[in-house]
Amino acid sequence: MKLSANIRELRRQRGMTQEKFAEVFGVTTGAVYKWESGLSVPDLTLILEMADFFGVSTDMLLGYQMKNNRLESALEELDSFIRDINPENLAAADKILKKYPNNLKIAMKCAGLYYLSGLETRNREMFEHAVSLLEKASQMVGQSTDPEISEYTISAEIGAIYMAMGEHEKGLELMKKNNIGGIYNDSIGISLAAFMHRPEEAEPYLLKGLLQSFGTFSNSTLGYVLLFCERGDYPAARDSISWLQEILEGMLQEKDESGFQAKTKALISVISAYVEIKSGNTEKAHETLIKAAEYARLFDKDPDYSFSRIRSISISIPDGFNMHDSLGVTAAESIKTLIQILKSSELETMWQGVTAHE
Repeated sequence: MKLSANIRELRRQRGMTQEKFAEVFGVTTGAVYKWESGLSVPDLTLILEMADFFGVSTDMLLGYQMKNNRLESALEELDSFIRDINPENLAAADKILKKYPNNLKIAMKCAGLYYLSGLETRNREMFEHAVSLLEKASQMVGQSTDPEISEYTISAEIGAIYMAMGEHEKGLELMKKNNIGGIYNDSIGISLAAFMHRPEEAEPYLLKGLLQSFGTFSNSTLGYVLLFCERGDYPAARDSISWLQEILEGMLQEKDESGFQAKTKALISVISAYVEIKSGNTEKAHETLIKAAEYARLFDKDPDYSFSRIRSISISIPDGFNMHDSLGVTAAESIKTLIQILKSSELETMWQGVTAHE
């Protein structure tokens, strides 16, 4: 039993002293001290009240853990049901829920199962069942060790289900309310544009989503380039760079090599040169760095971080919708920082040679 440690930890997370905690539950400070020291155990009624106060299940508060082999087996079984949704598997999922009524992972997986079933059959009861399970899961979120699962993400998932049910306003309200860090900008935007026919309201969300997705895609792809270099898989690293370059070119207006695009190309060229150095192709690396220097000069001559040159956007870009990186204000500064991050003395020496006469 971990009841004593859980009470102490949850109390501290609330920023409460033992005195204040005792006041809330109408007991003495000495009683709280004994609970947290394991010298005594609260009455069952108080345990239920504490679980409600902390927003956790009684199982979690008591520190009860099911045998991993049985629980993991149930979770794996639910995964197989999601791959093959049918009435027999849904009935089996109901039995698992009854066996583990207070487990967050079980509730989340079953909610996903019923949601997918609702999408396939357009059965409203499936959607409602999924919503009910997610609402229950939000009360058990204290069990989660996954930072991507929180009351916010669960609430937004409920919003998505309402959207699927045709209750667009209700779903939109939940997604907007839980759009922490703009993670649901794309979903909100497409819902407003496609289902609610409110293009003017959709536009800012879609634009933010586009900028976020471009940054995420670029970072992830460049991360793979460096990963492949660490593994010595240079062909895969080159392919990843080519993919990123193709995406960037596809987004730009024809023959446009100015603005933030020029700075982006300069940085991509530096990483491409790094790959060539790692693979022993110094001549190709030198040629690529010359291109990087040209792009850097082009950007630094007239810095422009706006997205007004994106081909797919023919709208007026509002103030503040710009793209920046954390490497440096100028392209030259950013390249210098990037080379330091890559920790390649050969790349640094080559870059100094390329820019020596500037």
